[in-house]
Amino acid sequence: MLSVAKLEFCLHLGLYTNFFVPTMKLKSKQRVGSRVKKSYDQALTPYQRVLQSKLVSEAKKELLRAKYATLNPAALERKLEHLQQRLDKTTSRTNWRECARMAAVTTAQRTNSF
Repeated sequence: MLSVAKLEFCLHLGLYTNFFVPTMKLKSKQRVGSRVKKSYDQALTPYQRVLQSKLVSEAKKELLRAKYATLNPAALERKLEHLQQRLDKTTSRTNWRECARMAAVTTAQRTNSF
């Protein structure tokens, strides 16, 4: 089950990745002997690719433009860092408890097997 912090982290990460992180898409591959030569498209964000697409309606593009206008990449990065630190604290505490519980169960199983 996802916690609220994980859901919030995923939401902000999705916004940051889709609106501000460019990726290069593979255009083609050519085999040259034993090597493969790859050709890549220009690096664009998923948001930019959607705006260039003819398959997406203009109304949806306007919604995306409005959303983009409200976003601040630096603020998103700070929020992601804060949420990641919160998750690290809860995860390490949970993992420590889980490890201690598993160690106790394993020890009990070993003593019962002899």
